[in-house]
Amino acid sequence: MRFGLDVATNGAWSDVGTLADMAADAEVAGWDGFFVWDLLLAKANAAEAVADPWIALAAIAQRTERIRIGAMVTPLPRRRPWDVARQAATVDRLSRGRLVFGAGLGWQDDDYARFGEDADPRARAARLGRRRPRPPVRPACSARCCWACWAPRRPSPWRRLRGA
Repeated sequence: MRFGLDVATNGAWSDVGTLADMAADAEVAGWDGFFVWDLLLAKANAAEAVADPWIALAAIAQRTERIRIGAMVTPLPRRRPWDVARQAATVDRLSRGRLVFGAGLGWQDDDYARFGEDADPRARAARLGRRRPRPPVRPACSARCCWACWAPRRPSPWRRLRGA
């Protein structure tokens, strides 16, 4: 069995340097993983500072050597999948292969509703894994787009991303 920490990225933990220090301390203490939240707004206080998880993970990757790292969990339906794929690949290289990538729907409705997007879990699920891409590209088939970016030589409906 392995053990990891699941750390907020808002409020007192919104400082990327603090998160990197915490991850380095967790590594020294023997923890196996350090995972940060991926959210846009603090649920209790929308004005509260929130760190971007991928920037935080890049800093954490540079400060640690052994511990597994990742976002807990990246809500692909609210992100551009090709950006997430590039960010994840970069963090994986920075960490020398220690990134654990988890994708899901997101748990906070506010991360969708406050920006005018459909917060219904069924709508988010459809944007996460639809089989056939339909315009606009971002909401459709996010998971398959990420895989196409990571394995561009594999047959895919996303051939125009070759070399991403």
